[in-house]
Amino acid sequence: MTTRTEDLHEMKELVTLLNRYADEYYNQDNPSVPDAEYDRLYRRLKELEKAYPDSVLPDSPTHRVGGSGKADLEKFEHKIPMLSLDNVFNDEELSDFVEKVANGLSKAEQEIEFCAEPKLDGLALSLIYKNGVLVTAATRGNGRIGENVTAQAKTIKNIPLSLKGDKIPSYLEVRGEVFMLHRDFEAANEFFRKRDGIKAKLYANPRNAAAGALRQLDPAETAKRKLTFNAYFVTECEGADLPDNHYDRLMYVASLGLPVNKEIKFGRGLAFLRDYFSDMHNRRMSLDYDIDGIVYKVNSTKLWDVLGFVSRAPRFAIAHKFPAQEQITTLNAVDFQVGRTGAVTPVARLEPVQVAGVTVSNATLHNFDEIERLGVKIYDRVVIRRAGDVIPQVMRVVTEARTGKEIDIEFPSVCPICGSALERMPDEAVIRCTGGLSCKAQLKESICHFVSNKAMDIRGLGDKNIEAMIDSGLVNAVHDLYHLSVEDIKNVCQKTDDDLQVNTETDGDDSEDTRKNSPRGSKGDDTPPDDTGMFDMFDSINKDAVSNSVAKEAPDSDGTGESRSKRSKKSKIIGEKAAVKIMASIEASRTRPLNRFIYALGIREVGENTAMSLAREFENIYELMAADVDRLLAIKDIGEVSARHIVNFFREKHNQIIIDDLLKSQLLGGSGVIPQRVKPDDADLEKIKDNPFNLKTIVLTGTLSSMKRDELKAVLQNYGATVSGSVSAKTHLVIAGEATGSKLDKATKLGIQIMYEDELLKILEELEQK
Repeated sequence: MTTRTEDLHEMKELVTLLNRYADEYYNQDNPSVPDAEYDRLYRRLKELEKAYPDSVLPDSPTHRVGGSGKADLEKFEHKIPMLSLDNVFNDEELSDFVEKVANGLSKAEQEIEFCAEPKLDGLALSLIYKNGVLVTAATRGNGRIGENVTAQAKTIKNIPLSLKGDKIPSYLEVRGEVFMLHRDFEAANEFFRKRDGIKAKLYANPRNAAAGALRQLDPAETAKRKLTFNAYFVTECEGADLPDNHYDRLMYVASLGLPVNKEIKFGRGLAFLRDYFSDMHNRRMSLDYDIDGIVYKVNSTKLWDVLGFVSRAPRFAIAHKFPAQEQITTLNAVDFQVGRTGAVTPVARLEPVQVAGVTVSNATLHNFDEIERLGVKIYDRVVIRRAGDVIPQVMRVVTEARTGKEIDIEFPSVCPICGSALERMPDEAVIRCTGGLSCKAQLKESICHFVSNKAMDIRGLGDKNIEAMIDSGLVNAVHDLYHLSVEDIKNVCQKTDDDLQVNTETDGDDSEDTRKNSPRGSKGDDTPPDDTGMFDMFDSINKDAVSNSVAKEAPDSDGTGESRSKRSKKSKIIGEKAAVKIMASIEASRTRPLNRFIYALGIREVGENTAMSLAREFENIYELMAADVDRLLAIKDIGEVSARHIVNFFREKHNQIIIDDLLKSQLLGGSGVIPQRVKPDDADLEKIKDNPFNLKTIVLTGTLSSMKRDELKAVLQNYGATVSGSVSAKTHLVIAGEATGSKLDKATKLGIQIMYEDELLKILEELEQK
């Protein structure tokens, strides 16, 4: 129990801290703490002020909105203050809000109609139109005094400079949110990365990017950052009749040309609000913009005056915040994990913290460049972000929390698993092990990828069993899978909880084996506890990471009190029936199509779609192995980087041996040794090159009388062409049949060459005679 003196001292500290954080957020566009931390401190201050109302400080942030504004921008006084909303953080608080509204209106809650809309995570903006022309745009500022950003707002493409329609009001003030779409946010940061390299100062999130862009002194700089605006409130309207409910008012301003979010809906009672919240929470990651909650408003504007206001916020509206996506915690250690392509990835081991409703104890640090950019050290207080199913990442360091006991992170000089040299290719941030398939980390993950259901789809081989096969010496290379017997499988494989997931898929450079970089000890130190039931960023990739350390045991999340390791000891060797099923799945994989085989090889930058494109383009694996970079670049969606990775992969002798061994195991129909046709003779090469279709992007339109479109597509591809489905500036030729459509019109406008069927047949006949 604290004393009054202690509580008042805490109040003073909180006011100072929150005012500083508010200045960072509103005026500097560079917050040092996540919203959740600010909200937590703010709620604590309100609790103290409620307990000691006679001691509330005059500069308390609970009595104002936003910040003071940027000194260099012209100030603007809002005729009607721009208030913010109170927040609720859970269903119980939402129920309390609805109950208070119902009591205030003397109605049953199910009778009250609400409007619900996404709470966009950006910067509030007021737009004023006079006689249909935009005359003023101003930020919220402190609610009374904002900043005049009219010139900057005029560069936002979806803000109309003049209204449209027949019923244009003489005066209209609309408020809304300026934000940045995800694709524009990534493009902005990519620009800084290319321009400034590892010293680039990147935007932490789209909200900061939007706020910083709108408040640029030079409107040309604002224009470069591609902002977006959505209206959410009609403040004043003169010279036109406004509807008497919020939803219809938004539809009215939408008819004037102002952008309104498409997710806005209305309905009755608490049940509607709960359903809307659940739906938007589930879909938030599919949106192209950030939302941090939902805003609910009583829909009838006539009832707003009845409900009135309290302190700085209205009683008729509330913001329902999503679980925080960012939190502060301590970085306790760094592990270096080796992925199936040899990429060495640093992983932060954290003091467990709740982020977005899940306990997070690990976060990615991406690569050494990112560690340098962040300036992060062991024992730092760091901001962690987790959005949806995305692997948590360290966003920034809370430098003011440093004590002087922090320790630099040292990157290993050799592979932490096999001891091979590490290398870094020019223009790449990733450092890789050179050990290839001699490195156990890469061998296991390569085989896990090979057997995954999107690759060769070998069922029943979870990562534990693959690891057991490698450790026992049964499998030393991927083709050894095809020489296993039922007895081999029975003797080595175990039926464990982890193997109930039939396949373990890996993607990219997700990693497996670790050695800790921790100040507590050297190689071989204990790894952090296996926090079963807590979010593990590699849980879907490596269920049982092979480590150079011994993991501590932790209670299982099912409440049994048994650790995972103890439960594994109860696992039983699989039986005859299960072993036969695995063998049958191995046998079935011999006939998987070419696209799956290509994907299963684990070539860098070759995902499912690229593998499918390659399989469609090349008749068999031999032709693909013989392709050079120029040939690959002629294929749609394959760029310079992918093409070089593919060529380099097939040039490697050990990869050729692996493919040869797989073919000897009767995959793709089998052949034994790679045939000589892997390299076409000079005459064949000249035949391919010497035609008008080679290396051209061609579009087909209309109906051909001489052959089907798929048949012509195959013919053109054999002559080295890429057949695309749409006309663009990159199209070289359009072949037109009967009943053509818009493709022909577009090609004509772009000045693209057009070839009709009679000319096409003549050329094909000449090529055949050659």
